[in-house]
Amino acid sequence: AADDLTLAANLSATGGNGSIFLTAGDSIEQSSGTVSAANLGGVSYTASTGTTAGAITLTGGAIETGGGDILLAADAAISLQDVNSTGGGAISATSGDDVTFARDVSTAGGDLTADAGGSVSLQGVATSGGAVDLDAAGNIDVAGTLNSGSGSLAADAGGSATFAGTVTTSNAAVNVTAGDVDFQDALSTGGGAVTVTSTVGAISFAAVDTASGDLTADAATDLALNGTVDTLAGGVDLDAGLSVTTASGVNSGGGDIAVDAGGSISLAAVTTSNGTLTVASTGGDVDLLGAVSTGGGDVNVAASENITVDAAMTSGGAAIQLAATNGTLT
Repeated sequence: AADDLTLAANLSATGGNGSIFLTAGDSIEQSSGTVSAANLGGVSYTASTGTTAGAITLTGGAIETGGGDILLAADAAISLQDVNSTGGGAISATSGDDVTFARDVSTAGGDLTADAGGSVSLQGVATSGGAVDLDAAGNIDVAGTLNSGSGSLAADAGGSATFAGTVTTSNAAVNVTAGDVDFQDALSTGGGAVTVTSTVGAISFAAVDTASGDLTADAATDLALNGTVDTLAGGVDLDAGLSVTTASGVNSGGGDIAVDAGGSISLAAVTTSNGTLTVASTGGDVDLLGAVSTGGGDVNVAASENITVDAAMTSGGAAIQLAATNGTLT
């Protein structure tokens, strides 16, 4: 189209802190070449400044800065290949449609922000301390590892949020809200709190390690923890509209553990060094499949139906109370 901007060569600002601004009334298309700014210079791509909802598309080439920000904005989809900031600059992509990073994206401490009227799709993410903020009216999909260092992770999706690789922060919080949430590999925060909410569907975790941070998960339907949960001092609060299932141990070095479900609850081993354990099912059974130990905190288990205890239960001298309102205790 007449209002398109097409790039197929190198474009650079060198020798100072100059920035590069690329603007199109319709779309911006880059098939090859590197657009780069040195030192603190930034790079800005702005499509859709005319009457057409234009896109930003990189089928080849790259966008790079030293310490400046990379800003991309379009009414239509943004589809990117290599986009990297090597000196601390932030990367921001805002689209009225989908935002897609087809290759790994990295910063040297700068934040990564993706805001989409459609879905957000990424491969690997590494920010070396920069925060990661993902916002999508549709789905959020991260296919590779996400490591933000000391930066926090915030993700908000109208659809599902799926993290296929490991998610790692260093003493920074993780906050995820979506229709369904699926962490398919290990989640580790080094001390940051983890708060995950599903608004219409389920939540699924692999292994979770928060060190001293709390783990709070609130699922509209089912909540499944498929790996070990470890907190050195943080509490664990699990809430589900339907069932809660843990396949491995839930361990806290001193925080309280609370499990609440509208349906059934099935727990493997549960350990807290000095906290309490509270388990409540308002619409099903409670099955305690592994050993339960609180080291001095009270144990309170309540079910509207049956309670099954399959292994040792110890509280270090504190109270243990089991109540099966309409069922049996075995």
